[in-house]
Amino acid sequence: MAATSILAILAALKAPFTFQKMGRDAVYDIDVTDPDLSGIETVETHNLVEVPVGQALIGAKLIVLESFTSAGAATVQFSCNSHNLGGALPKADLAKGDVVDLPVNDAEDTAGGALYAHTTALSIDMTVGTAALTAGRFLLIPEFVDVSACTTNG
Repeated sequence: MAATSILAILAALKAPFTFQKMGRDAVYDIDVTDPDLSGIETVETHNLVEVPVGQALIGAKLIVLESFTSAGAATVQFSCNSHNLGGALPKADLAKGDVVDLPVNDAEDTAGGALYAHTTALSIDMTVGTAALTAGRFLLIPEFVDVSACTTNG
């Protein structure tokens, strides 16, 4: 028996509610030496961007525009709602031109998903560990799916 393909059915329907149209991503240009972002380079957890209400974070990417440096052995850990997005990254792994996948792994809970902003926006955070950063610029590209539209429109 041949596998069933629904591609022709979806193409014929041209439905606006297919999952390809329910995802979105944003791009944030973050420079740890930008005076407007003062403090983001310190050893601490920093709120970067929000997962909007009704959206679920399904992944994120990081594109390093300027290499990360520090006077010590700095590490960077990205997280959302206290769930790590991948592992801690040493500064040596954040060189200009690097592209890093920040997977959501197995983040889930019984309240509908740990990375789903059901009624309150969630924060995507960056924790700088061990030593403060002295340089580093990156594009943070979180990927969202509109859960509220999925559940409303089927």
